[in-house]
Amino acid sequence: MKKKRCTFCGRILSENGGHRTEEGQFCSEECRTNYQEAVKRDSRYVKFFMAGILIALVLVLAGACVGDMLLTGEACAFMGVVILVLPFATPETVAMIGYRKSRIVGRIGGLLLIAMGIWIALF
Repeated sequence: MKKKRCTFCGRILSENGGHRTEEGQFCSEECRTNYQEAVKRDSRYVKFFMAGILIALVLVLAGACVGDMLLTGEACAFMGVVILVLPFATPETVAMIGYRKSRIVGRIGGLLLIAMGIWIALF
C-alpha cells in the first residue's frame, strides 16, 4: 500500500493521515498554510511560464526547420532557464514527493536542460 505524504513537505504521514483538506493532506497546520501561500504566490507566474515554454518551443522548431543547431541549442537553454526560474511540477510529482521537493527536482531539470542546450549549440 502506498504511504500517504504531506502535500507540502513530502513527509510520510502517520496512520491517522494528518490534516486532510480539499487541497491535499498535510502533516501540520503550518504545512497547510505554507502550501496555500506558495500556491497563491506561484499562480501569478503561470502565464509567464507558459509564454516562456511556448516561445522556446517555437524557437526549437524554427531551429530544426532551418537546420540551425545554434538556434536549437539556445532555445533549449532558454527553456531550461524558464524552468529553473519557474519550477512548476505536475500534480503527480507533488503527490509523490511533496511541493518543496518537486520544485527542487524542477530546478535540477532546468539545469540539465540548460546543459543540454549548451551541448547542442556547441557540438
